Amino acid sequence: MTIQLGRGVVGQVFLACLLSLAAIGVFACSAAQAAGRVEAVTAHVTAPDGLPPLVQQRMETSVQVISEQLLLGDDLHAADAAAKSEIIRQVFDKVLVGYTVRDVSLQLGDTAEVTVELSPWADQIRTISVETHVEGMPPEVERLVREDLADVSAVFSDALYGLPVAATDWTNGVLKHHLEAYLAEHLPEFRGDFEVETDGSAAEVSLTVYPRLPVVRTADLSMRSSTIPNLTLLNHRELMQEQADMLVGVPVAFVARHQHDFEHLFSERLDAQRDFRALRMKTAVTIAPQERMTVMSRSDSSRYRARLT
Repeated sequence: MTIQLGRGVVGQVFLACLLSLAAIGVFACSAAQAAGRVEAVTAHVTAPDGLPPLVQQRMETSVQVISEQLLLGDDLHAADAAAKSEIIRQVFDKVLVGYTVRDVSLQLGDTAEVTVELSPWADQIRTISVETHVEGMPPEVERLVREDLADVSAVFSDALYGLPVAATDWTNGVLKHHLEAYLAEHLPEFRGDFEVETDGSAAEVSLTVYPRLPVVRTADLSMRSSTIPNLTLLNHRELMQEQADMLVGVPVAFVARHQHDFEHLFSERLDAQRDFRALRMKTAVTIAPQERMTVMSRSDSSRYRARLT
C-alpha cells in the first residue's frame, strides 16, 4: 500500500522538523554556556592561630562580596585563576587592619571556592574583662538587669579573643551589631554602648545599658484586707508606696517581663514587718504594667479575723 502526501503537508512537516532542531540547538547551547560559567562563590578565611568567630564571619562576607564582583558570570575556560587570586589579595589586603594576606587560592567551577590565609600582626588579645554599668536603675532593678546580661561577655570574647590589638577599632561595627542582637534577645527594654581599651594583650570593655521608652511615669497604690481593719494597713502604706515608686523610670516592658519578680518582692517586704509576722499575714500583690502603673496589695491573716466597728 502506498501513501501519498501532498506538497503542502510535506512542507509543513519539514518546517516543523527544522523548528524542533533549532529549539534543541538553542537549548543545548544555553546549557553549555550555563555549565561553563561561575554561578556562585564561597569564601573561607583562615589564620595560623584561628580567628575570633564574629571577625571571621565578617571577613568571609567581605571576601565573598569582592569575589562575586570579580567572578560571577565569568567563563571558566577563559578565567585566569592566578590573576584573579592576585586581584582578590590586593583588594582585601587594603581593607584589613591587624592582618596581612599571606595567600589566596582560587578553585574555579560552577561554584568557585576562594580561600584566604592571613598572618596576624604582633600583640594579640588574650584576656578580656567586661565591666557593666546599669544607668539610672535602683538596686532591685539592676540585679534583674545583670541577671539578663549574665553571659554578655561572650559577645566580646567571640569578637576580640585572639584579635591583633591594632584591629580593635576595625571590629567596632561587628561588636555593635552583635551586641544589639544579644540585647534584642536577652534585654530588649534597654540600649547598650561600649568602649574597649587595650593594654598589651589585655582588653577592658566598659558596657553601659540604659532604658528605652516608654517607662513607668506614675505608680498608683491600693491596699486592701478582708481579715484586719484597713487602718492597720495605713501604718505600712509609706513602705509600699516606696516600693511602687521604685519602678518609676523603669521600662514598662521590663516591668511586664519581670512582673512576677516584683510582685513577689513587694509581698515579701510587707509580710516581713513585725506586726504582719505576729498576725501571720500573707500578702498578694498585683501590678498592672503601664506608664500610669497601678499596684494592688491584698493582705489577709491566716489566724485572725478582726473588724473595726
